[in-house]
Amino acid sequence: VTEFRRVLFRSRGARVTGLERDAHLAGIARTRLDEVLEVDITTDAAVAAIGERRFDTLVFADVLEHLVDPLATLRRFTPLLEDGGHVIVSLPNVAAWPVRLRMLRGDFRYEKSGILDETHLRFFTRESAVRLVEDAGLEVLSVHETPMLVRAARDLLARTVVPDGHGEPVPLEDVPAYRAYRALVHPVESRVAALASEFLSFQTVVVARRRP
Repeated sequence: VTEFRRVLFRSRGARVTGLERDAHLAGIARTRLDEVLEVDITTDAAVAAIGERRFDTLVFADVLEHLVDPLATLRRFTPLLEDGGHVIVSLPNVAAWPVRLRMLRGDFRYEKSGILDETHLRFFTRESAVRLVEDAGLEVLSVHETPMLVRAARDLLARTVVPDGHGEPVPLEDVPAYRAYRALVHPVESRVAALASEFLSFQTVVVARRRP
């Protein structure tokens, strides 16, 4: 969970529990979350560690694309929701225009981050992301997109506009210009991306609920 999400959740009075199998990363997460369980979410041991607790919201933010069987994981955790509890799933959109252009050139290479991140095992479009959530037995309430317009130049902007002095980009979330972009440009960009979401979006965010 990023710092932004942590602040957002807690500002709304949420108590945040995280699941992380890597001991080192779990230690970092404990400095940001209310509780961290050191378990593998692809196993039943994760559910056993939670016990009888139930949750208002489950957040799978950029998680499921890293798993061999994302549907099995969703199905494993949905019983932990309260009646009417919500699930938020975000997945990268492999049908975004930069990926399509590369594929037309016959270029399919994994990268350090982004849609073709080298740790991604599964790939989704807007349609298949929605279908994944529905197949888990959840009722889809809304679908949102993260625009892939300005973001397409993210790495270039990070290296040329806000370098850290060592040739590496700094987190754009820490840059005032990026915060201004979020406030002023992003709303317009989102409206444009919604006109052709499969083509112009970087990420699909699905909000669903467990049927009462």
